[in-house]
Amino acid sequence: MSLEIEKKVKRPDEVDLVSIFKVINQYKISIMLIALIAFMTTYIYLYFKPSIYSAYALVEVKGQEDTVNTLTQDFIAKQIGSGTVEKVDKEMEILKTFYLNNKALKFVDLRVKYFIDSEYKNVEIYNKIPITIKDIKVKDGSSGYLKLQLTQAKNGFYLTKNQSFISSLVSFNEVSSALMAYDKPLQIEGYEFVVHKNEYSSSPVYFQIYSSNQAIFESTVLPNLHISQANVATPLIKIEYTDNVPQRAFKYADALAESFISDSVKDKSGKNSKVIDFIDTQLISVKDKLKSTEEQLEEYQAKNNLVQPSIQADTLIKELSSLDIKNSENQYRDRLIDSLSDFVSQDRQIDSIAPSLMELNDQPTLSLINQLQQEQLKLDALSVEYTPQHPDVLKAKELVAAIRKKILQNVKTLKYSSVQKTKNLNELKLKYESMLQGLPNQEKNLINLKRDYEVNSNMYEYLLKKKSENEIIQVSVVSDYKKIGQTYLQSEPIAPKRGFILLISLLLGLVVGILLAVLRYFINDKIQGKTDIENVSRLPIYGIIPTEKGEVGIEVFKSAKSPFSESFRSLRTNLQFALKSDDANVILITSSISGEGKTTVSANLASIFQITNFKTVVIDLDMRKPSLHKLFGVANAKGMSTYLSYRSELHEIINKTKYPFLDLITAGPIPPNPSELVFVKRLELLIKELKNRYEFIIIDTSPIGMVNDSFTLMKYSDINLMVFRENFTKKDFVSSLDRAIKEQHVGKIGIILNGSKVKGSSGYGYGYGYGAEGNG
Repeated sequence: MSLEIEKKVKRPDEVDLVSIFKVINQYKISIMLIALIAFMTTYIYLYFKPSIYSAYALVEVKGQEDTVNTLTQDFIAKQIGSGTVEKVDKEMEILKTFYLNNKALKFVDLRVKYFIDSEYKNVEIYNKIPITIKDIKVKDGSSGYLKLQLTQAKNGFYLTKNQSFISSLVSFNEVSSALMAYDKPLQIEGYEFVVHKNEYSSSPVYFQIYSSNQAIFESTVLPNLHISQANVATPLIKIEYTDNVPQRAFKYADALAESFISDSVKDKSGKNSKVIDFIDTQLISVKDKLKSTEEQLEEYQAKNNLVQPSIQADTLIKELSSLDIKNSENQYRDRLIDSLSDFVSQDRQIDSIAPSLMELNDQPTLSLINQLQQEQLKLDALSVEYTPQHPDVLKAKELVAAIRKKILQNVKTLKYSSVQKTKNLNELKLKYESMLQGLPNQEKNLINLKRDYEVNSNMYEYLLKKKSENEIIQVSVVSDYKKIGQTYLQSEPIAPKRGFILLISLLLGLVVGILLAVLRYFINDKIQGKTDIENVSRLPIYGIIPTEKGEVGIEVFKSAKSPFSESFRSLRTNLQFALKSDDANVILITSSISGEGKTTVSANLASIFQITNFKTVVIDLDMRKPSLHKLFGVANAKGMSTYLSYRSELHEIINKTKYPFLDLITAGPIPPNPSELVFVKRLELLIKELKNRYEFIIIDTSPIGMVNDSFTLMKYSDINLMVFRENFTKKDFVSSLDRAIKEQHVGKIGIILNGSKVKGSSGYGYGYGYGAEGNG
């Protein structure tokens, strides 16, 4: 019964799941070690990483109908409407600016942070602080922050300085070796401050002082501030702030939301205040003129005994007065337009001219200013993040300049319209004044005085009306924004997600370990187990021999129950199924190169046959490097080399061993021409004679990877066994063996895997825990 079976041979570069699982099993210890290292590294990293908490406030951006008092909607809506239709993205950009965050920093103390060492890591303290840093002053030119360590003493404290807070790992440099006093001004590297003692602490306290709110904003606030739209479909802005101190995260999110709302009210009220201030200035001037003209009119009427002008004069007075009032209003408008032109042309803050535009009631220009404000905010945000030469900053600047240019063109158009109106009013005024010349002098003078008085009186009433309107606006101003509910603080940390990160690190460690194992497997050009042979060769595997510790000899006699001995019993059984049962059998054993253990396998295989009382002879035909005689402890003076060269007879070269059923024919002295000797006719006669005397003839030959002697000798054998050593024999040789066999027209060939470290690899139920070297 033959063990040769037809198998599918995989290409060397072909991979399947079964092979992958076998590789994983082979390198499972290193894979688990890499996963454990990844897990522990991540655990240590997370241990020193502080927990981050989140707090957020929701702010609603209200529409015009929400902010305008219904009693004055028609007039006031026109005045304040430009501030109620801002887009949500504009408000989001405002919330990211230093201008607004600087207001919030007045309510949340981020100027100084305090730390202590706790369980080998640095921890920030926020409530029970042993010391307080007060009265901070920073010299011009100082930037960033200052880190110091304070160690309390009996009557004061010592200060040391370094860039690291972990005192257990990094020693601090001395700032001063002198004992310092509490509540006394200190000056260190441009920073002046006072240290106040709250309570005694035996452990060092570390503190960090920021040079300015700008430094706080750039290094602390901006990275932790997250402004987003809560829902695309609703005008809700989410102001979220993250911090390792939950109370501080809550305070800052709340302070920023409140500052945002109050700044909106202040800004809108400020615009109306500027209009009222301008009107007050005009009222004083007009009031003085009104008083003067009133006195002149009364004096003239009393002196000339004139009370009322004629009907014609009265008509002229009304028309001229109306023209003068319109002219005054237009002059007031001209002054506003001139002021606007100066603001725009000099690139001054555009918010300052908004009240004037409200008075002019020029909606196209108001719309452009609204757009300009949005783009200016975007430019401010980009300027914080990028350099002035960044493409996005340059593009934003160009857009701001273009909008400003359009506003200036609109202002010029307003100016031209005002000039034309003044010209038309003056022409009409000249017409009425020419008619006035036809009246008597006394009546004419009365008309002029009466006209001046009515013009100033009407102008005064007009300005008072405008002032009342703006005062109503000012008191009715409400914010365009509304805070929805209370600021919310999440009770659990949002980062780092320790459980998830540890799980990911473990999985990544396993993946990396498996990839490295697969890489090691494919980089290694040696066969690493039975699977490697099966993947590249159709040849059957007759036996798998485990490794043995130390120098290996004829081990089957020493320990009959060892895994090593059991593997040879399994090999013997397999060969008996494959060979003829009624005739003598010749078994040729070779290998790819020296060192794979073919000689050890030959000696132990012959020994295992003799244990079952089979008459066996083992022949050493490796005449280049003979070693079989050493295993059996016999002389090598005569052997195959002397027999094939006709210098010895058969009875002279057969050596009896101490085992009754086992004989040995050594290689003899190394001949100069071993390759020629294997072609001698006497070799064939020898094999025939030995087959008459013995049941099993085992031939140990030279490695076929080095010489072709073995292929020549294979014609005498009934079965040829290739010995491959695990992690020694190259895969390329195994894959090319089938081709070489076909070219040499060799018959039955099988494989013995030697030096296996895989438990249970032979299939006979024993596990291995041995390591060894083999001869041959």
